[in-house]
Amino acid sequence: MVRILTDSACDLTPARAADFGVDIIPNIVTFPDGKTIRDNVDMSADEFYKYMAKSSALPTTGQPGPDPYLSYFEAAKAAGDTVVVICLSGELSSLVDSARLAARLADFEDSCYVVDSFQASLSMAIQVRRAAKLRDAGYDAAEIAMTLEREKRHTHLLGMVEDLDHLRKGGRLNVMANITGKLLGIKPLIEINGKVCAIGKARGWKAACAAIIKNIESMGGILTDREYMLGYSVDPHEVDILQDYITKTLHLPPAELGQIGAAVGTHVGPGTFGIVFYDNKTYEK
Repeated sequence: MVRILTDSACDLTPARAADFGVDIIPNIVTFPDGKTIRDNVDMSADEFYKYMAKSSALPTTGQPGPDPYLSYFEAAKAAGDTVVVICLSGELSSLVDSARLAARLADFEDSCYVVDSFQASLSMAIQVRRAAKLRDAGYDAAEIAMTLEREKRHTHLLGMVEDLDHLRKGGRLNVMANITGKLLGIKPLIEINGKVCAIGKARGWKAACAAIIKNIESMGGILTDREYMLGYSVDPHEVDILQDYITKTLHLPPAELGQIGAAVGTHVGPGTFGIVFYDNKTYEK
Protein backbone atom coordinates (compact mmCIF):
# COMPACT_ATOMS: atom_id res chain seq x y z
CA MET A 1 0.00 0.00 0.00
CA VAL A 2 1.14 3.53 -0.75
CA ARG A 3 0.80 5.95 2.14
CA ILE A 4 0.67 9.74 1.65
CA LEU A 5 2.14 11.77 4.51
CA THR A 6 2.32 15.53 4.87
CA ASP A 7 2.52 18.19 7.58
CA SER A 8 -0.13 20.58 8.81
CA ALA A 9 1.29 23.57 6.92
CA CYS A 10 -0.71 22.23 3.96
CA ASP A 11 -3.84 23.53 5.73
CA LEU A 12 -5.93 20.46 5.03
CA THR A 13 -8.25 19.94 7.97
CA PRO A 14 -8.14 16.52 9.62
CA ALA A 15 -11.55 15.76 8.09
CA ARG A 16 -10.44 16.64 4.54
CA ALA A 17 -7.19 14.74 4.97
CA ALA A 18 -9.21 11.69 6.00
CA ASP A 19 -11.39 12.11 2.90
CA PHE A 20 -8.27 11.84 0.75
CA GLY A 21 -6.65 9.08 2.82
CA VAL A 22 -3.76 11.33 3.82
CA ASP A 23 -1.86 11.36 7.12
CA ILE A 24 -0.70 14.63 8.71
CA ILE A 25 2.05 15.45 11.19
CA PRO A 26 1.11 18.65 13.06
CA ASN A 27 3.40 21.63 13.41
CA ILE A 28 3.70 23.39 16.76
CA VAL A 29 2.59 26.96 17.57
CA THR A 30 3.54 28.69 20.83
CA PHE A 31 1.82 31.85 22.08
CA PRO A 32 3.54 34.58 24.13
CA ASP A 33 1.76 33.36 27.28
CA GLY A 34 3.46 29.96 26.91
CA LYS A 35 0.43 28.12 25.56
CA THR A 36 1.52 25.57 22.96
CA ILE A 37 -0.81 23.94 20.45
CA ARG A 38 -0.59 21.40 17.68
CA ASP A 39 -1.65 23.08 14.46
CA ASN A 40 -5.22 22.18 13.48
CA VAL A 41 -5.45 19.66 16.33
CA ASP A 42 -5.77 21.57 19.59
CA MET A 43 -7.43 24.66 18.08
CA SER A 44 -9.46 25.28 14.97
CA ALA A 45 -8.24 28.02 12.65
CA ASP A 46 -11.01 30.33 13.85
CA GLU A 47 -10.04 29.73 17.48
CA PHE A 48 -6.40 30.40 16.65
CA TYR A 49 -7.05 33.81 15.05
CA LYS A 50 -9.23 34.87 17.98
CA TYR A 51 -6.56 33.81 20.47
CA MET A 52 -3.80 35.49 18.46
CA ALA A 53 -5.78 38.76 18.37
CA LYS A 54 -5.77 38.83 22.17
CA SER A 55 -2.05 38.04 22.49
CA SER A 56 0.54 40.63 23.45
CA ALA A 57 2.89 39.58 20.64
CA LEU A 58 3.02 37.19 17.71
CA PRO A 59 3.14 33.43 18.33
CA THR A 60 6.11 31.41 17.17
CA THR A 61 6.10 28.24 15.12
CA GLY A 62 8.17 25.10 15.51
CA GLN A 63 8.66 21.92 13.53
CA PRO A 64 8.17 18.53 15.19
CA GLY A 65 11.64 17.21 14.28
CA PRO A 66 12.44 13.71 12.96
CA ASP A 67 10.82 11.66 15.74
CA PRO A 68 7.21 11.64 14.43
CA TYR A 69 8.48 10.78 10.96
CA LEU A 70 10.66 8.00 12.36
CA SER A 71 7.72 6.42 14.21
CA TYR A 72 5.56 6.67 11.11
CA PHE A 73 8.21 5.15 8.82
CA GLU A 74 8.90 2.28 11.21
CA ALA A 75 5.19 1.44 11.26
CA ALA A 76 4.96 1.65 7.47
CA LYS A 77 8.05 -0.54 7.09
CA ALA A 78 6.62 -3.16 9.42
CA ALA A 79 3.41 -3.20 7.39
CA GLY A 80 5.28 -3.53 4.09
CA ASP A 81 4.01 -0.16 2.84
CA THR A 82 5.71 2.58 0.83
CA VAL A 83 5.42 6.28 1.66
CA VAL A 84 5.33 9.54 -0.28
CA VAL A 85 6.02 12.54 1.97
CA ILE A 86 5.07 16.05 0.78
CA CYS A 87 6.74 18.72 2.93
CA LEU A 88 6.47 22.45 3.47
CA SER A 89 9.04 24.27 1.33
CA GLY A 90 12.58 23.61 2.48
CA GLU A 91 13.21 27.36 2.12
CA LEU A 92 10.71 27.93 4.94
CA SER A 93 11.33 25.05 7.33
CA SER A 94 13.51 22.08 8.23
CA LEU A 95 10.75 19.51 7.73
CA VAL A 96 12.26 18.14 4.52
CA ASP A 97 15.53 17.50 6.36
CA SER A 98 13.70 15.90 9.30
CA ALA A 99 11.80 13.53 7.02
CA ARG A 100 14.93 12.52 5.11
CA LEU A 101 16.90 11.97 8.31
CA ALA A 102 14.09 9.82 9.72
CA ALA A 103 14.04 7.72 6.54
CA ARG A 104 17.76 7.05 6.93
CA LEU A 105 17.40 6.21 10.62
CA ALA A 106 14.58 3.79 9.84
CA ASP A 107 16.59 2.24 6.99
CA PHE A 108 13.58 3.05 4.86
CA GLU A 109 15.05 5.21 2.09
CA ASP A 110 14.34 2.68 -0.65
CA SER A 111 10.62 2.77 0.16
CA CYS A 112 10.20 6.42 1.15
CA TYR A 113 10.05 9.34 -1.27
CA VAL A 114 10.36 12.82 0.26
CA VAL A 115 9.17 15.69 -1.92
CA ASP A 116 9.94 19.33 -1.15
CA SER A 117 6.70 20.97 -2.31
CA PHE A 118 8.43 24.34 -2.76
CA GLN A 119 5.11 25.69 -1.49
CA ALA A 120 3.04 26.22 1.66
CA SER A 121 -0.58 26.25 2.73
CA LEU A 122 -3.12 25.37 0.05
CA SER A 123 -0.60 25.39 -2.80
CA MET A 124 1.00 22.54 -0.90
CA ALA A 125 -2.44 20.99 -0.35
CA ILE A 126 -3.17 20.71 -4.06
CA GLN A 127 0.04 18.71 -4.45
CA VAL A 128 -1.03 16.45 -1.59
CA ARG A 129 -4.43 15.96 -3.17
CA ARG A 130 -2.79 15.26 -6.53
CA ALA A 131 -0.66 12.57 -4.88
CA ALA A 132 -3.73 10.95 -3.32
CA LYS A 133 -5.55 10.86 -6.65
CA LEU A 134 -2.53 9.33 -8.40
CA ARG A 135 -2.32 6.67 -5.67
CA ASP A 136 -6.01 5.89 -6.12
CA ALA A 137 -5.43 5.63 -9.88
CA GLY A 138 -2.86 2.89 -9.28
CA TYR A 139 0.43 4.79 -9.42
CA ASP A 140 3.19 3.44 -7.18
CA ALA A 141 5.15 5.63 -4.75
CA ALA A 142 8.05 6.26 -7.13
CA GLU A 143 5.72 7.28 -9.95
CA ILE A 144 3.79 9.62 -7.65
CA ALA A 145 6.96 11.27 -6.39
CA MET A 146 8.34 11.71 -9.92
CA THR A 147 5.07 13.29 -11.05
CA LEU A 148 5.05 15.71 -8.13
CA GLU A 149 8.67 16.68 -8.77
CA ARG A 150 7.89 17.32 -12.44
CA GLU A 151 4.78 19.38 -11.74
CA LYS A 152 5.53 21.27 -8.53
CA ARG A 153 7.05 24.33 -10.24
CA HIS A 154 3.72 24.72 -12.00
CA THR A 155 1.82 25.17 -8.72
CA HIS A 156 1.26 28.70 -7.51
CA LEU A 157 -0.09 30.66 -4.58
CA LEU A 158 -1.03 34.26 -5.31
CA GLY A 159 -2.53 36.32 -2.55
CA MET A 160 -2.94 39.51 -0.57
CA VAL A 161 -1.89 40.14 3.01
CA GLU A 162 -3.20 42.95 5.19
CA ASP A 163 0.37 44.08 5.81
CA LEU A 164 3.89 42.63 5.82
CA ASP A 165 4.42 42.88 9.60
CA HIS A 166 3.81 39.19 10.35
CA LEU A 167 6.05 38.04 7.51
CA ARG A 168 8.85 40.42 8.43
CA LYS A 169 8.75 39.61 12.14
CA GLY A 170 8.69 35.90 11.40
CA GLY A 171 11.62 36.15 8.98
CA ARG A 172 9.59 34.56 6.18
CA LEU A 173 9.74 37.35 3.61
CA ASN A 174 12.20 36.93 0.78
CA VAL A 175 11.87 40.41 -0.70
CA MET A 176 11.89 43.25 1.81
CA ALA A 177 9.79 45.42 -0.45
CA ASN A 178 9.18 49.05 0.34
CA ILE A 179 5.43 48.67 0.71
CA THR A 180 3.97 51.17 3.13
CA GLY A 181 0.79 53.12 3.60
CA LYS A 182 -1.54 51.06 5.79
CA LEU A 183 -3.72 54.10 6.37
CA LEU A 184 -3.99 54.67 2.63
CA GLY A 185 -5.34 51.17 2.04
CA ILE A 186 -2.23 49.82 0.33
CA LYS A 187 -2.38 46.02 0.23
CA PRO A 188 0.79 43.96 -0.38
CA LEU A 189 0.60 41.15 -2.91
CA ILE A 190 2.56 37.95 -2.36
CA GLU A 191 3.40 34.69 -4.03
CA ILE A 192 5.23 31.62 -2.80
CA ASN A 193 8.23 30.69 -4.88
CA GLY A 194 10.18 28.59 -2.42
CA LYS A 195 10.06 31.54 -0.05
CA VAL A 196 7.34 34.11 0.38
CA CYS A 197 7.94 36.95 -2.07
CA ALA A 198 6.35 40.38 -2.10
CA ILE A 199 5.44 40.97 -5.74
CA GLY A 200 3.58 44.26 -5.68
CA LYS A 201 0.87 46.31 -4.07
CA ALA A 202 -2.64 47.48 -4.73
CA ARG A 203 -4.87 50.15 -3.27
CA GLY A 204 -7.67 48.25 -1.61
CA TRP A 205 -9.22 44.82 -1.74
CA LYS A 206 -10.84 45.06 -5.20
CA ALA A 207 -7.65 46.31 -6.82
CA ALA A 208 -5.72 43.49 -5.12
CA CYS A 209 -8.10 40.92 -6.61
CA ALA A 210 -7.73 42.50 -10.04
CA ALA A 211 -3.94 42.35 -9.74
CA ILE A 212 -4.08 38.69 -8.67
CA ILE A 213 -6.22 37.86 -11.72
CA LYS A 214 -3.76 39.67 -13.98
CA ASN A 215 -0.93 37.59 -12.51
CA ILE A 216 -2.89 34.37 -13.03
CA GLU A 217 -3.29 35.20 -16.71
CA SER A 218 0.38 36.13 -17.08
CA MET A 219 1.28 32.67 -15.73
CA GLY A 220 -0.73 30.97 -18.45
CA GLY A 221 -4.04 30.72 -16.65
CA ILE A 222 -5.48 27.88 -14.59
CA LEU A 223 -4.97 24.30 -15.71
CA THR A 224 -8.56 23.12 -15.48
CA ASP A 225 -7.93 19.40 -15.08
CA ARG A 226 -5.94 19.96 -11.89
CA GLU A 227 -6.90 21.08 -8.41
CA TYR A 228 -7.49 24.75 -7.71
CA MET A 229 -8.66 26.31 -4.46
CA LEU A 230 -9.35 29.64 -2.78
CA GLY A 231 -7.93 30.35 0.66
CA TYR A 232 -8.69 32.84 3.41
CA SER A 233 -7.65 33.48 6.98
CA VAL A 234 -10.67 34.98 8.77
CA ASP A 235 -13.33 36.13 6.29
CA PRO A 236 -14.36 33.72 3.51
CA HIS A 237 -16.06 36.56 1.61
CA GLU A 238 -12.66 38.08 0.84
CA VAL A 239 -12.36 35.61 -2.04
CA ASP A 240 -15.75 36.41 -3.59
CA ILE A 241 -14.25 38.38 -6.52
CA LEU A 242 -11.83 35.55 -7.27
CA GLN A 243 -14.68 33.05 -7.10
CA ASP A 244 -16.65 35.15 -9.58
CA TYR A 245 -13.63 35.18 -11.88
CA ILE A 246 -13.50 31.38 -11.76
CA THR A 247 -17.21 30.79 -12.30
CA LYS A 248 -18.33 33.76 -14.42
CA THR A 249 -15.24 34.58 -16.49
CA LEU A 250 -13.59 31.17 -16.81
CA HIS A 251 -16.90 29.24 -16.55
CA LEU A 252 -15.33 26.68 -14.24
CA PRO A 253 -16.92 24.93 -11.25
CA PRO A 254 -16.63 26.96 -8.03
CA ALA A 255 -13.34 26.59 -6.20
CA GLU A 256 -13.34 24.79 -2.89
CA LEU A 257 -12.56 27.12 0.00
CA GLY A 258 -9.78 26.38 2.47
CA GLN A 259 -8.85 28.24 5.63
CA ILE A 260 -5.27 29.17 6.44
CA GLY A 261 -4.33 27.46 9.70
CA ALA A 262 -2.17 28.39 12.67
CA ALA A 263 1.29 27.42 11.37
CA VAL A 264 0.96 29.55 8.23
CA GLY A 265 -1.42 32.10 9.76
CA THR A 266 1.20 33.05 12.34
CA HIS A 267 3.37 34.34 9.51
CA VAL A 268 0.79 35.93 7.21
CA GLY A 269 -1.73 37.22 9.74
CA PRO A 270 -5.48 37.86 9.50
CA GLY A 271 -6.80 39.56 6.38
CA THR A 272 -4.88 37.23 4.08
CA PHE A 273 -6.56 35.55 1.12
CA GLY A 274 -5.61 34.13 -2.25
CA ILE A 275 -5.84 31.47 -4.91
CA VAL A 276 -3.81 28.32 -5.56
CA PHE A 277 -3.65 26.55 -8.91
CA TYR A 278 -1.58 24.71 -11.48
CA ASP A 279 -0.64 26.96 -14.38
CA ASN A 280 -1.69 26.16 -17.94
CA LYS A 281 1.78 26.27 -19.47
CA THR A 282 2.81 23.34 -21.64
CA TYR A 283 4.55 20.55 -19.74
CA GLU A 284 4.54 16.78 -19.67
CA LYS A 285 1.33 15.57 -18.05
